[in-house]
Amino acid sequence: MFNSLQGRAIRVMSAQFSRRFCLSVDAENYGAQDDQRQRAIQDGVLAVLDQAADRAGLHRDRWERQPQGDGELALLPEVDPEPEPQIIDDYVRELGQALAQHNRGMLSGSRLRLRLAMHYGVAIPASNGFSGQAVVLVSRLRDAKPLKEAMTAAPECALGVIVSDRLYQETIRQGHTELSPNDTRAVSVREKELAEKAWIHVPGVNVHRLEIPSADQPLNRRSSDKPALPRPKSTTHNEFHSTVHAEHANFGVSY
Repeated sequence: MFNSLQGRAIRVMSAQFSRRFCLSVDAENYGAQDDQRQRAIQDGVLAVLDQAADRAGLHRDRWERQPQGDGELALLPEVDPEPEPQIIDDYVRELGQALAQHNRGMLSGSRLRLRLAMHYGVAIPASNGFSGQAVVLVSRLRDAKPLKEAMTAAPECALGVIVSDRLYQETIRQGHTELSPNDTRAVSVREKELAEKAWIHVPGVNVHRLEIPSADQPLNRRSSDKPALPRPKSTTHNEFHSTVHAEHANFGVSY
């Protein structure tokens, strides 16, 4: 009886899952600001996201959005979805322009700067938003160290974009967008349990010239793993139990 009920519950949950285009955005240096500045950043984030979507011809009111204070997780509609090229090309372009307009006249320390991550994969409705590997991955990409380093290396830019390897291989690399593969840079992302390849794009900047120290770190071993110990040198032990006459002889093995 238990197995039957358990199986039925699993089938119900499986029926709810879907593959969705996921966006995750976060504002830089939010935690270091005072209360009034944090409120202004939240207002600014929503304003530029709404403005960019409207100018790109996207229907942001149909997106399923999960507020995150200084950012947002958004899942695009499963039914009649927004075209991926329109998001990767138009939305990113308009978001960069919206940020430029928002930051006009501001001191460098007060400018709004955003990290945007994009991925496509499985998402499942949950009691506090969404679960699923796509949601986890896009959130980890948004916080990826190489993306933060890229924005540090390009202080004049207000937007940094990172896309999953799957999205890059299936959409960008195949020529379905205006974004050229030459405008992206492969990086290694290690965030918590994630070890993935991803691709960074910083609009208006040659991303290949940016100093990104963690970009090429190996993915096959975590930084916390202990390195392999050096192999001990081989030794040979000779033991004799009676008199041995071996003039000019050599015993053992030499390497």
